[in-house]
Amino acid sequence: DECVAPTDGNFPHCVSSGSWSNPNFSDDNFSDYANYFITRFDRNTNALEWSTIICEGPSDGSFTFQKLGIASANPNSSDLYVCGGHLHNTYTPEFPFITSGFSGAYNQTTNLDWSSWLFRFRLTDQLNLANWSTGIGGTNVQTGSSLSVAQDGTVYVIGWGAVPELQTETDWCTVPDVGDDGFPMCNSSGSSYVETNTDGIGWRATITAFNPNDHVIWSTEFGNHFHCFAYGSACAGDYLYLCGTSKFPLSELPLDATWTLQDYDADSFADYYQEVHGGEDDGSITRLHKTQIIGVEEELLNGHNDLLLFPVPTDGILQVSIPVSFQNASIIQVIDDLGRIVYTSRITSRTVQLDLSRLAAGCYVIQASNNNSLLTKAFIKQ
Repeated sequence: DECVAPTDGNFPHCVSSGSWSNPNFSDDNFSDYANYFITRFDRNTNALEWSTIICEGPSDGSFTFQKLGIASANPNSSDLYVCGGHLHNTYTPEFPFITSGFSGAYNQTTNLDWSSWLFRFRLTDQLNLANWSTGIGGTNVQTGSSLSVAQDGTVYVIGWGAVPELQTETDWCTVPDVGDDGFPMCNSSGSSYVETNTDGIGWRATITAFNPNDHVIWSTEFGNHFHCFAYGSACAGDYLYLCGTSKFPLSELPLDATWTLQDYDADSFADYYQEVHGGEDDGSITRLHKTQIIGVEEELLNGHNDLLLFPVPTDGILQVSIPVSFQNASIIQVIDDLGRIVYTSRITSRTVQLDLSRLAAGCYVIQASNNNSLLTKAFIKQ
């Protein structure tokens, strides 16, 4: 009866055949711990179809670590992302790490104390699968509180952490090595917006971006010296928006100990810009231009001259990102397992969305060609 409304006050653990389920959770009556969960309801009948505990996480109300972020990739995608924070120690069940199948994917399972985490679920009509999970961070307290997924499939994990040590710069854009307990930093193009100030006390907002192949492509801390919390985020067009709070600095801290401020147009009186603190905790908002903060090379395949497909497997809508050299005068084709061309389209931009819903389920190869080069990649149509 666990798929019906409980009468005993317990969590309704609705196990769906073939779907992912985590039986490990905290049932101890500790006031400082709680379980993160996910539930799915039928959109027509509102019946409970599937539910599971994701993992255990601290829920100290003073720091609101019970906050979670959840976001779908896009309306036509079956991928759903969830982020939060987890205390990795002997008092909590083991975090369910799930390795991504992509080469070079970010899969952090070590150097984790109290870290952010990211889960990806793939939801179809019949199954609810978990196909990637990773820790993010290392030392001190870090947690993910918000998620945003751009139209190109880039996943932005937003959160905050105690003033972190930073990953050794020579190892940026990789999972921190054992013994390197710093927050994973990434600026492979050298032109991304990155803050690396580890002075002071308190908290910093954090941003970590992953491409659809699960590579970390950009990350930074955000805010100077004192309490900067990022609670919400949204992608709109070419922009990423953050909102949060910045605590009024203590008298012994420098006056720049606040949310990182940038006036869009210092000569304009039309745009709203407030740099004077209003009290104990100030609401704060930031707009970041994604192509400028990440850079063209990082935004497109983290510098790889390859095709990027999202989501894979696909249930109909497939988004294809291509290198700049293939942007114009190029053809994209889909070939079935018998070698037949079943879809053809001309490439006019760096991101192409293909409607493959009419194709039968099976294995296919996508091929992009121009006058000089040919790129291919296999994918599965569900």
